[in-house]
Amino acid sequence: MVYRTCLTMAISTTTKLVTGSLASCSVVGGGVLAGSKYFGKETEKKPITTLLKEKNPEKRLIAHSSTGSEVEWKEAWKSYLTNGGNVWSIEGGTKQPNGTDNAPTSFIQKCMENSEVKVENEQDTTYSQVLSYCTRDTLIKDLISGTKRLLVNSSDQDTEGWSASWSAYKSKNTDHQEGKDKWALDDWSQKHNESNVPDSFKQKCGDKSSGKAYSQKSLVEDYSLVLEWCTTNS
Repeated sequence: MVYRTCLTMAISTTTKLVTGSLASCSVVGGGVLAGSKYFGKETEKKPITTLLKEKNPEKRLIAHSSTGSEVEWKEAWKSYLTNGGNVWSIEGGTKQPNGTDNAPTSFIQKCMENSEVKVENEQDTTYSQVLSYCTRDTLIKDLISGTKRLLVNSSDQDTEGWSASWSAYKSKNTDHQEGKDKWALDDWSQKHNESNVPDSFKQKCGDKSSGKAYSQKSLVEDYSLVLEWCTTNS
């Protein structure tokens, strides 16, 4: 009788210990699994081209070129030669820069390839390299799209569009003295009463639209002015 009672107690105690151990393992294991899931979660990666628009809207990837003779590519190549230390192992990447050499095809291709690399954030080394060596300034005309279309500089087309823009400019600039209008047209005092759009105004639209769109991270004032005075509905 005593033997049976002791055996029952031993089994009961063992069962409780096992049950407790399993419960403990379940809790700890769950924590480990949950922790693994949490710590194992990867940060979403994005192509550098996409991240540039979010983090550095003041810059644009230079368009692909078959010759590398464009001013933007010449400047990019000069910058790479000056500051890059030939990090991409480009042939000719250790020569002395003169600013007039065309960018080699191998350099342009490397820019295109690296711009598609997916990275976590703008601190990534490849992102910084693409930003430094493969981009140009974002221009005002780059941002005009959708329902608006930039009027063609000094063109006989868009007569109605130009007339409307000229009227809008005149209505906002009521001081007719020379140099007192917003864009200081060189013939403002003579042309402000004319309905015909002067070439000076068309030229100014062209010049302003080709200017930088950003000052650091903020849009410049001329962006809204070009949008108001140099565009028409598309």
